[in-house]
Parts: sequence; C-alpha cells; structure tokens
Amino acid sequence: GRCEDIDECLNPSTCPDEQCVNSPGSYQCVPCTEGFRGWNGQCLDIDECQQGNLCVNGQCKNTEGSFRCTCGQGYQLSAAKDQCEDIDECQHRHLCAHGQCRNTEGSFQCVCDQGYRASGLGDHCEDINECLEDKSVCQRGDCINTAGSYDCTCPDGFQLDDNKTCQDINECEHPGLCGPQGECLNTEGSFHCVCQQGFSISADGRTCEDIDECVNNTVCDSHGFCDNTAGSFRCLCYQGFQAPQDGQGCVDVNECELLSGVCGEA
Repeated sequence: GRCEDIDECLNPSTCPDEQCVNSPGSYQCVPCTEGFRGWNGQCLDIDECQQGNLCVNGQCKNTEGSFRCTCGQGYQLSAAKDQCEDIDECQHRHLCAHGQCRNTEGSFQCVCDQGYRASGLGDHCEDINECLEDKSVCQRGDCINTAGSYDCTCPDGFQLDDNKTCQDINECEHPGLCGPQGECLNTEGSFHCVCQQGFSISADGRTCEDIDECVNNTVCDSHGFCDNTAGSFRCLCYQGFQAPQDGQGCVDVNECELLSGVCGEA
C-alpha cells in the first residue's frame, strides 16, 4: 500500500478566518490581503461600498480587493482616495470679474458689484445696461450706459438732480430777467417774457425793448412830428394843429370856434 496526503483544507473549520494552504502532510493558514476577508479557508472580496461612509458626495464602485470613488461635479478625490472633497473654485482668479467669489458646497456663487449681475453661466458678472432696462432713468434727458453705472445728459433748460433725473430750470429765479418792463413766465425747459404795452421781446428773448412807434413816419401824419417815449410816443403838432384825444396824428384847430369874435362881426 501507499500513503496519500490528507487535504486538511477541505474541512471549513481548519482555517475559519484565513486562507487555508495545503502542503504535503500538513497545511498553513495564511491571512488574507487587504480588501479581502477569510471565510472557511477562502479569501472573499470585501464590498467596501456597503459600509456607507465612503465616497460621500460621489459614487462608490466596488472592485476586486478595493473600491473606486467617482466624484460629482464640484468635488474632487481626497488624498486618501476614499472621499469626495469640495473644490474651492474661488481659488481660480478669473472667476467673478467685477464681483466677489463665494465658495459653496459643490459649487460657487458670484456676488456682483453694484451695476453688475451674474452671467447666464454664473461664472462672471456682467454690466447691467440701465438705459435699456429701466425706462425711468434720465427722464427728459439722454441715458448713456457706462461700466457698472450710467450717465445722464440733460437738454438746454434742464439740470441733473441727485436722483439722476433732468429737472426743469426755473430761469425766472434769475433777477433782472425780462425786467423791468416785462414779467418772466417759466415754461418747461425754457421761459417767456410777457412785455408791457409799448414793449416787445428782444432778439435774444431775455428782455423787453421799447417799441419805436416813430419808425412809421405817418403816425403823426404831415402836420407834426413823432416823439418816441418809453413804452409809447407823442405827436408834437405844428402851429394850428393839435393832437386828438387818442394821440394819433395831428388835426386842424378850428380857431373860429375856439376864439369867438376873432374876425369881428364878419
């Protein structure tokens, strides 16, 4: 007869928590490598993803003897490769121009300066064109968009107030305007002189000038001459003529009616 080796590893209880390695006339229990666990003499893969504390903010995929983390957007693999860590996007200086970058869990947010707002992608701040979006700015004037703000230009007769609105200038508050022979009437964006009788508005529209009625030589007809006065005129009539009640022209004096007996009984 011949002696045969007994395979002790066929008995699960031989190496209950380790790997059983049979040898001629004996056997050896060998600890399992990392990522495996011993069970009845065999090394079985450990599914690390079942632990529940790995690859937070990502997905855990079990592999033979190990695992792998696949991180979501805004996260990166930790140095130990067992977790997903937040990426601080604000370390990139090109983000959030014209604003401040605020890191958030798995992302970031642009806090924009006044006059700017976050772009569609949210990675930088864009200028707000107030002239297109707010019809209330620069009322009665022209709006000019600038970087982060806007400017107003007002037409003549208007001035810019603290609220960037074009307000009418009351020119009549300036002393001496239209005076002393007229009254100043403020209008939207301008003014108007209302002159007294005998005066007319000057060429520049700022004063009231005397009307020289004597320019028309016929105003006192041929029996006198015209004397211009401030706001009026008078007719200085030749001898034998006098100015009528309305002061227009010179009429003949009827001495025969005024001086009774000037010619006696004739």
